[in-house]
Amino acid sequence: MKKAEYWFRHAAELDKVPLKTRAEACRWCSTIAEENNDLPLAISYLKDALYIEPNIDQQQHLEELEVLLARTGYNRAQITRALLDTRGFIPALPVNFKFNSTELTGDGRKQLEQLGQALAGKKLKDKHFRLVGHTDSKGTEEYNLQLSIRRARAIQQWLMDNYSIAAENIEIQGMGESCPRRTPEVSKEDRLLNRRVEITRLD
Repeated sequence: MKKAEYWFRHAAELDKVPLKTRAEACRWCSTIAEENNDLPLAISYLKDALYIEPNIDQQQHLEELEVLLARTGYNRAQITRALLDTRGFIPALPVNFKFNSTELTGDGRKQLEQLGQALAGKKLKDKHFRLVGHTDSKGTEEYNLQLSIRRARAIQQWLMDNYSIAAENIEIQGMGESCPRRTPEVSKEDRLLNRRVEITRLD
């Protein structure tokens, strides 16, 4: 565990070590992040480890973590960290709506509250973002495309109304079912992961 804690505190040094050591260090960092209930960070490190050194068991664990994150969501600090990262990207923010609707569920509002607090915070308030809505494959392609656009617009409006985020600071786009994270979509977990919002920092 001492080695794991070292790499967790000195992650910036990972690019200086051999690939095998880097993969092991990323797995250690992922474990510590998971123990600290920081699922976005745990997933990020585990993806890095799998990119370097593929492993079937760890790939399965990654998929389990992604489903868990889709159910629990991001907090304000995790959103801020991800959007300030060099990539400035959140691939799957779980903003949930009622079936076939642009009306948010209770969990959807809670997730948007965390997003709104992050975007209105001093570190992000002057930044610009693109928000992209995605659906699962239930329904026709055209209907899902229009639904994803309406939901993205609903999120933009909610952020404007509740956190005074300027409309010009958030571009919106809908992709419908065209870019699934899980395919084929055969389970409720697959559909859960495919229904999502991507957020990208543009500046």
